[in-house]
Amino acid sequence: MKKKLFVFILGLTTLAMVLPCQGECAQKKVWRLSTSSEGTITYTVAVGLAKIISDYVKDVRIIASAVQSPAAAYHLFEDGEFDATYGATILMAHAWNNTGVYAKKPLNYRPYTGLFLWGGTQFFMTRADRTDIKSLADFSGKKVFPWRTGGAANDTARLVLGALGLWDKIKDVQLDRSEVADALKMGTIDAFMTYTAGKAGIPSWMQDVALRVKLRVLNPSDQEKRVIEKLPGIFIRSLDPSVPYKKKPPVISDASGEMWTYGGYHGFHFAPYLDEEAVYNVAKAWFEHADEVSKIHGGLREFAKDKYEMQTIAIDTISHVPVHPGVAKYLKEKGIWKDTWTEGKKEPRP
Repeated sequence: MKKKLFVFILGLTTLAMVLPCQGECAQKKVWRLSTSSEGTITYTVAVGLAKIISDYVKDVRIIASAVQSPAAAYHLFEDGEFDATYGATILMAHAWNNTGVYAKKPLNYRPYTGLFLWGGTQFFMTRADRTDIKSLADFSGKKVFPWRTGGAANDTARLVLGALGLWDKIKDVQLDRSEVADALKMGTIDAFMTYTAGKAGIPSWMQDVALRVKLRVLNPSDQEKRVIEKLPGIFIRSLDPSVPYKKKPPVISDASGEMWTYGGYHGFHFAPYLDEEAVYNVAKAWFEHADEVSKIHGGLREFAKDKYEMQTIAIDTISHVPVHPGVAKYLKEKGIWKDTWTEGKKEPRP
């Protein structure tokens, strides 16, 4: 499987590199950036960001390459296949702690923290008529789709349910996202994890589920919230359900009237060997053209509005992970650098 994945990525990268490149473009440094599968927000954003870099950074050209598993991409990064990687705060925490998906096969060379562009918050849902599932505590023995193994939402599910002592008590059912609505109706699954892109966006497959099935959001209890907010790489926040679910808002499992979501900020991170000034110019282009960035995908509107606050919250959750010196330079220039954060040093690839 790994060999097939490597060949697929190599083919994409090679194809992109042989496309015509004239004049100034021919003099640019080419950075290979790993993303998620085609059709995901990550892939769409990466391609859009590459265009912004092409327009505003003279000496860098980014090639976005789709990888089925973001977690696997970090091993490919370590092997020299990529210069920059996609990753949520949760995945970066696992990578630098060698926990979670990296516990059995640890990483020795990892990317430095780069820029965060959207908050991907997750939460569990069930059918509104399921009287036997009123909270996460009712998951014991239940059939749950905790998102696809290897995906960012699955990382969150494992971390959250593991901390609550529930991961080993659920029956992990793997599905294609297009099967969720029917699986809920037929009882193939009892609950599932889903997500928002930013504060207001939900994916098209989730819009279909919400229209076909009356849903209930399963909010964590106050005690569960206290456990979740202490997890590395995770933040927790409430959302008005009528914002992402305009046509058919779900029922809420408690009296709060809000969806309590948890997850990490998502972004792109840079290899320790990449030049500080080049990374600074990339960061500057993305930050200073935030209005253009926000037009790439609806989930990026939050970046245009709260781009600096987003970096602060995200880096605070993984403050032990070194920030690339190029990004650190820009954050210091803007006066938002914290002494509690760690600045990385330029390191050659081993």
